[in-house]
Amino acid sequence: MKTVTLKEAQALYNVLDENQLAQEPVLLERDGRPIGVFVPMAEYEAFRAWRNAEQQQPRPASEEAFQREVAAFEHMKPELLKTHLGKAVAVYHGEIVAVGETEAQVYEQVTARFGEAPIFIHVVEESSRIYKMPHRKAIR
Repeated sequence: MKTVTLKEAQALYNVLDENQLAQEPVLLERDGRPIGVFVPMAEYEAFRAWRNAEQQQPRPASEEAFQREVAAFEHMKPELLKTHLGKAVAVYHGEIVAVGETEAQVYEQVTARFGEAPIFIHVVEESSRIYKMPHRKAIR
């Protein structure tokens, strides 16, 4: 794959010819970091067709059920803050079905009772924790 800097891309038609673009992707960089890719038109059209097909597929029922449980938890959260602050709760079919000290304890309770069903388990707290996940770096 050919790499082109952003300064070179300003005169892209001088750097690349149509035959080169038709054969392989070209990586566009700014300050040594990738910011885009020029791909052959056939690959782009294949990607668009795939993305459209993915968007038209219905979401799995279990995902929709899980999102309903999340919404039910958010709806019940003001009351849960008064009664279960700091506790882990499990929501199934819009109801609290288990309460425990940790999410692991609650998970064991609900899997023993319901199996692998779409159940939302969360610790009741004022604001949810936000986890920042660093991206992977390849060290060579």
